[in-house]
Amino acid sequence: VSQSRYRYHFATGSQNGSIRVWDSTGNLIRGFTAFAQFVPVRSIAFTHDGARLFCIRQNGQFRSYFTQNWQLDTAFNAHNTVGTGISMSPDGLWFATCGEQGKAILWNSNTYEQLKTLELPLLGSLNSVAIAPDGKKVALSSSTGFKS
Repeated sequence: VSQSRYRYHFATGSQNGSIRVWDSTGNLIRGFTAFAQFVPVRSIAFTHDGARLFCIRQNGQFRSYFTQNWQLDTAFNAHNTVGTGISMSPDGLWFATCGEQGKAILWNSNTYEQLKTLELPLLGSLNSVAIAPDGKKVALSSSTGFKS
């Protein structure tokens, strides 16, 4: 589940690859299939300005949608293995994804260029990623513990 700061929408992903977008009162605004082949949506995040919705699915594929018309912006493989989490930086300039094998990647929000790769194999499969409110730290959780 992710909340857009400025548009007050919430988004949920499902096991069948679909995404639903809701307003703050719980009314369904839009539903669409983000990924074919029924691969689960693992994590969702709105950009800082609410203009795009980012999502990552279980097989590591990333997609970005424009929220004005819900058209696909871009798609690429963010992780070669399972993708499990996504989080936006407070300033909206970058985002982080995480997955199996203790790997987290920091990305430019506008160009989708990789900024940095964090490899922490001792953590095993990462479950989620969060970015501190000041944007200076990335927190990762895993089945073996957490790292900040």
